[in-house]
Amino acid sequence: MAQTVEVPGLGPVQFPDGMSDADMGAAIRKTLASKAPQQEASIADKIAAFPATRFAIGAAKPILGLGQMLANALPFQGPKNYANDTLATLEEMTQRGAQTKWGTGGEIADFAGQVLSPVNVAAAKLLPIAGGIASQAGKGAALGAAGAATAPVMERKGQENYWETKGAETALGAVTGGVATPLLGKLGEAIVRRMPKGEVETVRASVQTDQVLRDALKDLGQTIEDIPKAQYDQIRTEVLNAMKSGKKMDAAAMLRKQDFEAAGMPALAGQITRDATQFAKERNLRGVAGVGEPLLQRMEQQNKALQSGIGGFSEGASDSVTAGERMAAALGRIDKSLSSQVGAEYKVARAAAGKDLEVPLTGLAQDASDTLKRFADKVPAGVRNELAEYGIFGGKQTKMFTFEDADRVIKNINAHVGSDKATNNALSELRTAVKKAMMNAPAEDVFAKPRNLAAQRFQLHDLVPALKAASEDTVSADAFVRKFVTAAPTKDVQMMADLLRQASPEALQEARTQVGSKLERAAFGENVAGDKIFSPERYAKTLREIGDKKLAAFFNESEIDQLKRMGRVGAYINSVPGAAPVSTSNSNIASMVANYGAKLPMVGPAISVAKAAAGPILNQRTVNTAINAKVPVENAPLSPEKARALARLLGTAAVGGGIAVSQP
Repeated sequence: MAQTVEVPGLGPVQFPDGMSDADMGAAIRKTLASKAPQQEASIADKIAAFPATRFAIGAAKPILGLGQMLANALPFQGPKNYANDTLATLEEMTQRGAQTKWGTGGEIADFAGQVLSPVNVAAAKLLPIAGGIASQAGKGAALGAAGAATAPVMERKGQENYWETKGAETALGAVTGGVATPLLGKLGEAIVRRMPKGEVETVRASVQTDQVLRDALKDLGQTIEDIPKAQYDQIRTEVLNAMKSGKKMDAAAMLRKQDFEAAGMPALAGQITRDATQFAKERNLRGVAGVGEPLLQRMEQQNKALQSGIGGFSEGASDSVTAGERMAAALGRIDKSLSSQVGAEYKVARAAAGKDLEVPLTGLAQDASDTLKRFADKVPAGVRNELAEYGIFGGKQTKMFTFEDADRVIKNINAHVGSDKATNNALSELRTAVKKAMMNAPAEDVFAKPRNLAAQRFQLHDLVPALKAASEDTVSADAFVRKFVTAAPTKDVQMMADLLRQASPEALQEARTQVGSKLERAAFGENVAGDKIFSPERYAKTLREIGDKKLAAFFNESEIDQLKRMGRVGAYINSVPGAAPVSTSNSNIASMVANYGAKLPMVGPAISVAKAAAGPILNQRTVNTAINAKVPVENAPLSPEKARALARLLGTAAVGGGIAVSQP
């Protein structure tokens, strides 16, 4: 029930029942003041109205609030009254100032002063807000409570029940800070990310980009050297731009997508992200009628592109026997040409000197006798008899042994090479002994040139085992490619390739296609029907065993990049992520259930209803995501500087929320 009070100058005024005399008096004074003629504001009122002054007053309030709290904690009434009177004077001064024309923005300045007061700034520094939602909520609640707790109680009624009032305000401040801070977190991140970036930020983004790419390549089992520079530079630019814009790009997915594009084939989302769930859905849905056809078509397209890309390196290849015959023949022609040059120069020298170049038999006789002693009848009679004609085994030379005679003996030794290993070893020792005798023969200057040419020829035999084998006919055609191309030491292959590149490009092409055939068989096996699936593990193993240096003997840098890229892309397509629930049975369980499950008794109606309700929508969404393969991009982690800026921003917001709920 209302109570009526007669007020001079105002007449009867009604107040709520139970309102104290002090509160009624304050209300009457405020009303009389509003109706009184406006007086020119005093200098003090004008100063109190300035936003800068109001900011200073606001900054002082938390300090006064702590003093008020301390006064109320004391058992004496005096400190309480003093604190309350001081706050009343401060409030009266700000109210007078607010009614002047200089008071615009005063309340905002007052609030800002309270938030940025040394008391609250110190609290925010002691408890910086960072981390996840739970952490932000907990720390936000603490700062909200602190902001409300330090705000002074300005109203007389609240001052009379200080602890009750302050307890309610503190609790409400904690709730407000705890709820508002996580909600403001995303907005705060967006604000902080848009802060101007300095040079340090740009440098950090560049360094982080390089580290991200190194880590991504490591995950793929690659290094920077495995990626063509132009492709790497393009990827690095895209990742760096994402970093600078506050985004985190999946660098590994970007590398995979670039590989697909460079190989000229479209990708699926699960193949570039290697997300186990997406990959499994793509594999399992490809056989679902009415929805999986685009997936199946793309996978078939990819396998054909792999076959075409790798198969191009074996185009025109012969079977291994034919290839061995052709390569041996080409190398034999090269050696014959070298031998002819030696013979021609020797004839010129002999004509000039008027005599032959004699080869001493002392060393040869000792070596040949030792070989005959150890191998006995394994030395063919034709070779033994020819050497015996010169008295090599009799201890006394019977006729002159010339440079031409030595060359003829070597040819006879080569003619007796067969399948018996012991015989071939004996012949090899005798051949080496004859060559050494030829090179050790003292020669006049006129014979220096042919002897040097012969030495170069023999040295080339040692450097290029394939040339030596071709000249001596010691390796069969069906083993030639394996022994001197695909399974040969890298250095030997490099020397042979260099020789063929200069003297027989067609033989080099034959060797090149044999390497291509080996890789193609590793990738697809004996692909008679032409549609076998690429085997990434087997292909990668073969590529690694051949090695970059041996590949470089036959292929240029761009072609080697292509061979490696095909291996990576084939792995993205056919290597199943470890956790992916892919159906590997021929019947494909997922497809069978989707296509035929409805025909099963009792189960049919339930499957039909579920399929009609959600299946097509979800499946189509998966297919669309797969076909429109995109590189995942998300917000990048904040830099340390920006993380601290966000913590300060959220800390200020939490304190401000606590102060706001404590205001009258």
